[in-house]
Amino acid sequence: MNMTKTNWLKPFAVASFFALALAACDNSSADKAESKMDDAIEQTQQMADDAGEKVNEMATDVKESAADASDKVGDKMDEMGESMSNQADDTSEQMNDMATDAGNAIEDKCEDVKEGVNAEDTDC
Repeated sequence: MNMTKTNWLKPFAVASFFALALAACDNSSADKAESKMDDAIEQTQQMADDAGEKVNEMATDVKESAADASDKVGDKMDEMGESMSNQADDTSEQMNDMATDAGNAIEDKCEDVKEGVNAEDTDC
């Protein structure tokens, strides 16, 4: 909805035209014409007020939607950070296990070599 500052003038002008036309066609007193004009102005003013309220409601809805989207993005980023942290922990554990396995394999080969040369102490 693209509403300019002068859009409220259009309904006011139309209402004014019809009010004046009705007043001219009617042979009643000037008081009756003035009353019709006042009613038309009041209705136009109410339409402008209603339009302003609707624009404010829409702006509030947009703000709330943006806040909700921002919260969802923040939650997703938190989830991704936690996932990355968990993956880093898992990788660290795997590397520690690999280092322990490599050390054990070296120790086993060392003991095999010592046994092969009939060394008294086969511990490495």
